Amino acid sequence: MIPTFVISLPKDLERRESCFKYAKNVGLEPTYFEATYGKDVIEEIKSGISDWSDKVAFLDKLEINLPLFRKVTIEDCLSAAELGCAISHLRVYEQMVKDNLEYALIMEDDCQLLEPCKWLLPEILKFKDKWDVVQLSNNSGIRDLTFRGKIYLSEDHEFYMKREGMGFLDPIFNRRRIALLASAYIINLKGAKRLLEIGYPVRIVADYLLGLVSYNQLRLFTCHPTEKLVNVNSFTSNLEDTRPKHKLR
Repeated sequence: MIPTFVISLPKDLERRESCFKYAKNVGLEPTYFEATYGKDVIEEIKSGISDWSDKVAFLDKLEINLPLFRKVTIEDCLSAAELGCAISHLRVYEQMVKDNLEYALIMEDDCQLLEPCKWLLPEILKFKDKWDVVQLSNNSGIRDLTFRGKIYLSEDHEFYMKREGMGFLDPIFNRRRIALLASAYIINLKGAKRLLEIGYPVRIVADYLLGLVSYNQLRLFTCHPTEKLVNVNSFTSNLEDTRPKHKLR
């Protein structure tokens, strides 16, 4: 059985219970992982009583160096909710390293796994030597190599996963392109260690850290058709409507 973490704030009981119910329906035994409340982190940093002072960077503009002498600039500072979300995902990666987990399924509490995941998740694990990250909920704008084939997960070819990006050419062709979302994904230990390496100080939203392949250089796959695997529309996102647009240049 795949280790499963559900990131959730203590106050969000209804969301968490719903997420747990759907996860158990597909044969998982999810573990509640208490999310970090971003506003608390900011207040503690301002008051000088936080251990996060050296682990968070409040930047209006972040310039990231990529391979092949390329750069990408991300504009706008993280909102409090985005900061808490980013820290929460990084803390799960730390837990994976601590427990030496080969891989884990990480979900946010607005995620509901649908019935096909019962047989699909074991199929994905059969190809674990090929991926570092598999996004179950996804919306990708990444350019791919045309010859890269799909990995079919069902005999009728309805369900499949595909590699996102162009490998070492991503800094050229996918410099500003991202595979969203971080709502439900499987990540291996190598991927967790890599995201911890580049994730601190915290200065980038969880979706970007996970899905900006030109930056993290991970073997990222997306699962399809995502609408038959995951529902993320039952609850309103905890990330405020006023969240920055985070333009990539």
